[in-house]
Amino acid sequence: RLFQVMAAAHRPQLFRHMVAEGLAPELLYCWWLQNLFQSCLGGDETLRIWDIFIVERSHKIFLRLAVALLGLLEKRLAGKDAEAMLKLLCDPKGWGFDPGAA
Repeated sequence: RLFQVMAAAHRPQLFRHMVAEGLAPELLYCWWLQNLFQSCLGGDETLRIWDIFIVERSHKIFLRLAVALLGLLEKRLAGKDAEAMLKLLCDPKGWGFDPGAA
């Protein structure tokens, strides 16, 4: 539920579009979390996220990361149907991010 609230607050247009298309954002978050974001990030980035998790002792880093990923992908997700959005969101290699670039 917390991810729904954060996504709706920080990415309201994308959140409404996903829900209107029948795509539950919280299921995507669960999938990312089950993979521990390893499929989404490079090795160094994953370790950095885990470092923050250990220092902060809070799961909120994972929520912030998921909302940030939605923000980075928002333009590419706009106007797509649920199937196309799910395909993009579940294929981090197709995101076009450069691991290690900051």
